[in-house]
Order: sequence, then structure tokens, then C-alpha cells
Amino acid sequence: MKQRVYYGTNRNVRVRNRKVTFGSESPDDAEDLRFGHISFDTPGATPDTPAKMETHLTNATRGVTIQRYPENATRNQMGSTKTFDRIRARMQKGHSTIVYVHGYSEGFRSSMATVGMLAKYLRPAGTKELTPVLFGWPSDGKKTPWKAYRDDRHDARVSGPALGRALLKLRDHLRGLEGDCNGRLILVCHSMGNYALQNALAHMTRIEGAVLPQLFDEMIMLAPDVDSDALASPAKLGRLSELTDRITLYMHSGDRALWLSDNTKGNPDRLGRSGPHNSATIPDSIDVVDCSDIDTSITQHHYYLETKVYEDMRRVISGATYDVFEGKRKWQPGRNRWRLRP
Repeated sequence: MKQRVYYGTNRNVRVRNRKVTFGSESPDDAEDLRFGHISFDTPGATPDTPAKMETHLTNATRGVTIQRYPENATRNQMGSTKTFDRIRARMQKGHSTIVYVHGYSEGFRSSMATVGMLAKYLRPAGTKELTPVLFGWPSDGKKTPWKAYRDDRHDARVSGPALGRALLKLRDHLRGLEGDCNGRLILVCHSMGNYALQNALAHMTRIEGAVLPQLFDEMIMLAPDVDSDALASPAKLGRLSELTDRITLYMHSGDRALWLSDNTKGNPDRLGRSGPHNSATIPDSIDVVDCSDIDTSITQHHYYLETKVYEDMRRVISGATYDVFEGKRKWQPGRNRWRLRP
């Protein structure tokens, strides 16, 4: 069975043996965007864990041709138009769309595999297949601790305007769908992808001014590698709730990757490890879900691969009301957050 993942990226283009691939650098203009899709085989039987599915899809993307849609403004030929028109057509047929912004040290193909996996495992029961869409910024895809982290943080920051442009293009193409669409629009950002989103929000604020467009039905922040005061600061992510009906933030106090970001990279407390600096100052539309009781000894910073976590995310994506989470989360009024039960 084939799965198609759409993408928008500001990674530099490489052509090898007449085949397009994307590197780990930005083009001369970091706001330049390329659009297209990649199709790859999915297993006939769904693997019993998301981690196995992600591994399968990563292997499946190797050697597969990346389709890049041509851009020619003089011929009115725009890759973004082709991409978003296809997404719009699927939403009109009732397919929800999941837009994924990857984190630190993720290659282009592995990120395509991740959003493909998320589209499989986060699909609510009884609904049509999710349409997976990747925004790929030029992460190095390397594990060299200090230099790769520093380089990726710089690339996430300068990629913010490109992500902001992509989101505004999406808004323009989906206008008018409100009464003609059963599909939902979900944004998922992992790790440093939330820092790219922070800089995208700054770009959108400069363009849109006082009123930001409400784009998404749900927004999920996974292990966000941003400052713990970001959601309360207008200069950071303080206006994020204007873009969506609801935000769900997943954190884990034992997230070692964010501990390293906090303690060895000179950053303040990380939102994805400590939670909001002052939860009383964030909007009511933001739910904080503490996953610290979940064993992440294997998945670690990628604990969205854990069953309890992705099942909770699936309920969020379905638009579940709070009664649906009864018995699965515990409310902690003193900390103004939910705690996911193991």
C-alpha cells in the first residue's frame, strides 16, 4: 500500500543522477520554499508499535524519488498551489490534515517517515485517513552535540519566516472551506520545531499585525525546546493561541535531551521539561499534559511513540471533550496541568 506525504521545505535542493534530494542547508534566501510529495510503501499489516512503523517507513523512503512541483511564476505555475489544492480537495472529502514540523537533528527523509507514521497512528477510529504534510527546515540530521545543536537552533530561527509564509499560504488556499469541509486541520511541532514556530509567529505578526488568522482546529506541542516562559511572552509564543481552537502541550520532567539543552547549552528552563514558568499567565485554551509517569527509557525525547501518549494525542486530534479523558488523565489543580496516567 502506498502512502503519500506532501511537503514544503526551505532546505537547499540537490540533484544527483537527475533525482531531487534536499540538503541540510538553507538556500541563499532562507524564505524560499519548495513543494512536492513523496510516495512510499507502507506495511500490509500495521506494526505493533509506532517505533517499528517509523523504522519501516524510514527504510521505505530510501531510494524513493522525491517529486518536486515546478515553480514558474510567469506561467502561473506554483508548487504551493498544486500542494494546497490537493490538500483542500481531500479536506472537502472529509480527510483531516496533520502538518508536522520536525525537531533537532532530523533528516528530510526520516521526517517524512515520522509524519507518515503519525498519520497512521493518530487517525481517530471511524474516520478517513489523515493527510500527512511536512514542513522541513534544514536541520543537520547529525548527533554532534554542541555544534549540531547550535547550527540547528540558528537554522530553526532563520527558517521561521519560511514557515510563517507557508502557513499563510495554507490559510489563503483553505479560505471558504468552513461550510464545505468535514476534515480538521492539526499542527504538530516536535522539540526545536517549536522554536521554528516561535519565529514563524513573529513573522506572521509583522505581516498580519493586530489580528492573526485562526488556522488550526488543534495544535500539539511535543517536548518543546523553547523557554519555559514562551507561552506567556508576546515576544515569543504569547499569541500562539490566536492561531488555533486548542493547544495541547506534552512535557516530561525526565526528558534528557531537554535537560542537556537546559544545562549544557546555556538555555533557560525548557518548556517541554519544566512546563510553563507560571501556568496562571497562559490562556485557558492551552492544556499542559505532564507525561512524567510514562516510562521513556527507550523512546526518551521521542516519547510520542509511547502507547499512552499517542493514544492521548489521538483523542485530542478527534476533538474530544474533557469527559473523554476521565480516568486517563489526572487534573492537578495546584499546578494547573494534567498528569497522564501510566
